[in-house]
Amino acid sequence: MPRTPTKSPGRSQPSPRKPKQPAPALFKATVKTLANIESATFAKIDSSTLERIKKCLQKAQHHGTGQSEMDAAMLLANRLMGQYNVSQAEVLAHEDSDELQKHAGESIVAIKRAIESNKPNGKKQGVDRQGWVSTLAFAMSTFFDCRSYSHKCAYSIDTVFYGLVYNTVAAAHAFEMSYNLVSEWVRKVKGQGNGKSAKYAYCLGVARSLLNMAKAEKSAEVNLAQGPDEDLFNARMEEEELEREAEMDGLAAGIGEDTDNDGEDEDMEMDGVVEGGSDSEDDGVDNRSMIERLKSPKKPTRQIKLSIVSPFTSVTSPTKPQSKKEPEPKSSWKSSTQLRKFRASAAKIAEDYLEEQEVKLRKPKKQTEIKDAEAFQQGVVDGKTIDVRGKKIEG
Repeated sequence: MPRTPTKSPGRSQPSPRKPKQPAPALFKATVKTLANIESATFAKIDSSTLERIKKCLQKAQHHGTGQSEMDAAMLLANRLMGQYNVSQAEVLAHEDSDELQKHAGESIVAIKRAIESNKPNGKKQGVDRQGWVSTLAFAMSTFFDCRSYSHKCAYSIDTVFYGLVYNTVAAAHAFEMSYNLVSEWVRKVKGQGNGKSAKYAYCLGVARSLLNMAKAEKSAEVNLAQGPDEDLFNARMEEEELEREAEMDGLAAGIGEDTDNDGEDEDMEMDGVVEGGSDSEDDGVDNRSMIERLKSPKKPTRQIKLSIVSPFTSVTSPTKPQSKKEPEPKSSWKSSTQLRKFRASAAKIAEDYLEEQEVKLRKPKKQTEIKDAEAFQQGVVDGKTIDVRGKKIEG
């Protein structure tokens, strides 16, 4: 019969150690001011739609609103704003600069210390700039068709979204939610030494992930807005380009192979970091055979980048049963031309507004080099779970 161990009378059993809790978030983002939606003018827009947008945004802002109600209000506001952008597109395209500025405004989000602390001399501590925040702000301004910049105040760093009034309001709310979410998630990230490199890499990974999602959404929006006539036009333009290339190949035969390859166009972002990437092409493609295929009466098809997940499709977990295939989303834009006109008008409104405010921008410093690739990749993965237009995901 096994003996049960007995406690020695002079010793007490050591209590199990409690797991060390990660340090609380140092900073917090809070909406400071929102563009005045009452003063903005909206021609030929259904007044009931505007009223619903106002009520939704006011409800989402109200301190007494519960989390679930806040999520629902923001989701509905974003959907209605999509309708507003579509209906405003043609109106904005035919207005002069003075009329366009009636639609302009700015919304500000302040990043402050979550817990106030004082320096040894008794003064309040300020907030240091975080390199990844400019990428996050650029992602939000891309999502919501506006512009942004930041400036340092005494005890905060303010991020200003400017352009179309409602768009700046939506961008400010999405930025506040995303920043606070990342600040909560990064608390659990560990790395070598004090873990600062890993934490920075993780935050930048989330911001880059959101920026890539924003770019993918904008590209998908244009593709979805293209009608069959535009598809045919693009196919013909591509055919003519291939014919020119084939002609040049014939002229260059026997002279030697041209090894000069410009590669891909680089897209310089406001944070000074080059983003992008291109689909590699096979150098051995037979141009003439491709021309013959394009000349055939088959319906032209769009090229789809498989590496980008469309923001209009839902991704199901591999552990869950596959749901029914949803019908392909329809674009609310009449054409890609209308969409491009709207974006051009939105950009013009933002530029003129900044000039009117007499604000001069300068390029920020180059971002710190990523030293922890694993933490960065984890940030990229986690960033894909943030829905800036729908329900807020809590850490």
